[in-house]
Amino acid sequence: MKAIFIDLDGTMFDTAPELVFSVNGMLKKFGSNALEFDVVRTFIGRGVDNLINQSISLAHIQDVNLDHARETFNSIYVDLAEKSKPYPGVLKTLDVLKSKKIKLACITNKPSMHTMMILKKYGYSSIFDFILCGDEMRLKKPNAFPINYVRKNFSVSK
Repeated sequence: MKAIFIDLDGTMFDTAPELVFSVNGMLKKFGSNALEFDVVRTFIGRGVDNLINQSISLAHIQDVNLDHARETFNSIYVDLAEKSKPYPGVLKTLDVLKSKKIKLACITNKPSMHTMMILKKYGYSSIFDFILCGDEMRLKKPNAFPINYVRKNFSVSK
């Protein structure tokens, strides 16, 4: 094995509490009630725009520009992102993989400003050979583009 690609949200870190809180804070600012935790959690993983769009749609909010909604969401989430906790054993696992000379990449749909804040706080950013964030790619996961992009960068086959 030459390389391992790892997601951030729900894989290395439990980011759901902070994301759901931020979504509900955004909805409140637009005059809507909060959505259930387990419902919003299902919107996580396909990028912040999807998270916001799905939440706004379910809350039946009309006439909200995505850029304004994203700005509102980010103004709340920026103070909470680094409160996300890593799952037990993640750092130890990454250290073991690194010691075996396996190239490591973090590929996430999360925007870089939030990704780097979280990874730096816990000392994870220096472990990865490559970090690719949602705002740095034209196509996001589950599309294969980000994986193939990093794979080619590492010169590893499928």
